[in-house]
Amino acid sequence: MELYYLPIIVSFIIERTLTDESIGAVTSWDWTFEGGDPPTSTDQHPVVNYVETGQWDVSLTVSDGTNSHTFDSPGLIQVNELPDVTLMPLDTVCLNYEPFELTGGLPEGGSYSGNGVADGYFYPDMAGVGTHEIIYSYVDENECENWAAEMIEVEICTGIDDPEKNEIFIVPNPASNLVTIFVGGNNHRVNFSIIDVEGRQVMNAAFTGNKNNLDISAFKRGLYMIRFEIEGKLFIRKLVVI
Repeated sequence: MELYYLPIIVSFIIERTLTDESIGAVTSWDWTFEGGDPPTSTDQHPVVNYVETGQWDVSLTVSDGTNSHTFDSPGLIQVNELPDVTLMPLDTVCLNYEPFELTGGLPEGGSYSGNGVADGYFYPDMAGVGTHEIIYSYVDENECENWAAEMIEVEICTGIDDPEKNEIFIVPNPASNLVTIFVGGNNHRVNFSIIDVEGRQVMNAAFTGNKNNLDISAFKRGLYMIRFEIEGKLFIRKLVVI
């Protein structure tokens, strides 16, 4: 009797089916799985769970009732850690906002999915009013995949004359290059200043209307506070630069 195996690489906390490829009139199988759960099996094609990283040996003894053959495969199973994946919280957005690129997932190079997501962009009108889960998935060099999720809320933002009730949104947030500031209500003159975590003012500007694009590519990574002044009223919003 002969037995053939190929190396197996799996991710952390994994269920793995091992396949017997013995040649001959095999009638019994006796598996031993180092680090596996269960540690042994007499099934022909057993399912084994691995919950700790490392390289684990596998042994199989097959028999035709008269003769037996044992095949030892040191380090057949390699279990790698799952990548550490995070996603920054997402701001509330308005239904009539233009599509915007999703950001805030780390490590970089992953992909976004969820209701209203297409090609890495979020489409508020496609998602619809309500709360939606955005998932960021990342596959590392070992082909091990992990993911993180955050919720994004889409609201109907109607025009409101009272600036104290204005909705002020910064999209996307977190961001690294360009953000758009949306201000609800009528066209007001909006004065704003951006302050870093050490209390230093890094920008002071103004615009008139409901929308303004802002280049933040020169900003260092970190948390900033944006102080808005609209018709004598003050509003504070957070901005995360990544």
